[in-house]
Amino acid sequence: MMLESDGSFKHPKLTTGPIARIQYCMRVTFMVEMYHQCKKDSLTTYSKQMDSLQMWTTEKYESSFNSLRSLQHRASAIAEAEMALPQIWWTDRVHFRTLLFKGIEVSLDNISRAFVDMEHNLITKWETDVML
Repeated sequence: MMLESDGSFKHPKLTTGPIARIQYCMRVTFMVEMYHQCKKDSLTTYSKQMDSLQMWTTEKYESSFNSLRSLQHRASAIAEAEMALPQIWWTDRVHFRTLLFKGIEVSLDNISRAFVDMEHNLITKWETDVML
């Protein structure tokens, strides 16, 4: 779950989500168990049943849930302290006119053209739709 196909570990930010989903599933399982126990015994209330399961669904009691919560805290701390990988790579290191942004090639010349096109579209919209 936390390993890549080549055997390396995933980036810390990618580990907190699966742990959170497992915790959620554990909590839902406890809720379903509480519901079934209350159905079996009509004298048992939900609060009494929750009290009996409380130690298994709360941090600081030795249980699988506690271990997962501790792991989640550690993973979150590592993910927050970890520097993110660069999102921008300059492919033109002489004039700095083209770059890769999240793997997509971007040319600064195209960005300039996009601004010019947006300005023309805005003027056209203003003249035809607003200034009727």
